[in-house]
Amino acid sequence: MNRSSLVSLLVAFVLAVLAVVGVQSYLRGQQAALIAENTVEPEAPDNTIVVAAVPLRFGMTVDTGSLRSIAWQSDDIPEGAFRTVEEVIGETGKPRYVMSAIEIGEPLLANKITGPGQRATLSAALAPGMKAVSIRINDVLGVAGFVLPGDRVDVMLTRSSGSSNISASNASTDVLLQGIKVLAIDQMADERANKAAVVKTITFEVSTPEAQKLTLAQSIGTLSLALRNVASSEFETIEPVNVGDLGGGFGQQPVAATGYAPQPEVVIKRPSTAKVAVYRDSKKTEYNVLNEVK
Repeated sequence: MNRSSLVSLLVAFVLAVLAVVGVQSYLRGQQAALIAENTVEPEAPDNTIVVAAVPLRFGMTVDTGSLRSIAWQSDDIPEGAFRTVEEVIGETGKPRYVMSAIEIGEPLLANKITGPGQRATLSAALAPGMKAVSIRINDVLGVAGFVLPGDRVDVMLTRSSGSSNISASNASTDVLLQGIKVLAIDQMADERANKAAVVKTITFEVSTPEAQKLTLAQSIGTLSLALRNVASSEFETIEPVNVGDLGGGFGQQPVAATGYAPQPEVVIKRPSTAKVAVYRDSKKTEYNVLNEVK
């Protein structure tokens, strides 16, 4: 191979390398431009919302240490939510208190806390038009302590007509109220409580007629509770249950100590007599005649 051919080959190789490098550089530039066009810088959120920084329970004070603000991308703010911590605390210096349990990260809503300076009382937790009524209970009638604030229960009344002994044959049990809300057990109103506790009293949220029924029922019989499923809200049509409905001989005539059932009393009617007079030749003779027994 002569010298001119070698030079030509070398020049062609250099040109080819330059062409490859140039094409790669051009493609990288086009790719970067496409990526830049399709990349949208995230906009800073215009909205914020106040959430709980720690678990909040009934009666706790709402302060700056228990709250924090987070970004809220949507313009749809939950009803009753606060946008800033300062909006919750306010400038009056009057504290707010928790009325309903709030978990970490859960939005703080106006209906879950009191107004500035208001007390965290049970009366503030009542729905409009509703009343709070307490009944005395024990470990058995109160479902062994598994009834907790926020649960729904049915209240049953066991009574005996004309007798104070509920084991009498005329005793009956009826469902007095259905699906009523438990506000508190003893003095605890925390709806997030999850530990069973045997208590002496249970407080319900009821209407005025229901409050009247509960108050009267406590004086005429024994009240017991039936715990409902958390998703159960339907009302049932239920007939009262009496002793005869238990079966197995309950409510029947008791058997005597000898083992024989008492027989009905037999009334024996004794025959009666009547006197009949017979006259023969003006002579009177009397006879005793039996009357017919019916």
